[in-house]
Amino acid sequence: MRIRGWEAPVGSSTIEEADAAKMTGWPAPLESHLDDMTPIDRETLIYDWNQPDLRAAGRIQFDDETLRDGLQSPSVKDPTLDQKIELVHLMDTLGIHTANVGLPGAGARAREHIQALAREMKSLSIRPNVACRTVVSDL
Repeated sequence: MRIRGWEAPVGSSTIEEADAAKMTGWPAPLESHLDDMTPIDRETLIYDWNQPDLRAAGRIQFDDETLRDGLQSPSVKDPTLDQKIELVHLMDTLGIHTANVGLPGAGARAREHIQALAREMKSLSIRPNVACRTVVSDL
């Protein structure tokens, strides 16, 4: 039986029973489906992010995209340069290694902010990077 787009467990006949089943962990978690898979399927289709990757070498570095990709959301207000500088200082305090500070090809205002942020970051541990297109004017 389908209730609210879910295949309800046997014996569920009302919306309330189906909702209760969903809240108690139904449908079955991924682990119960793993038994039906061969080891090759499991390795190929499922990456377990909870297991350490012993192949990883070197130090982990964090790159913050807030000032670039974070500003592309339609519900986000464009921060002032002073607010961006404050964000860079907060990122530095958090120990973030690098920050994408913008796209120079977006225009004169973007380039002005990028240059000001890069100058501000000279005295900090965090380092700037930018997004670039393969257009000479972006360089």
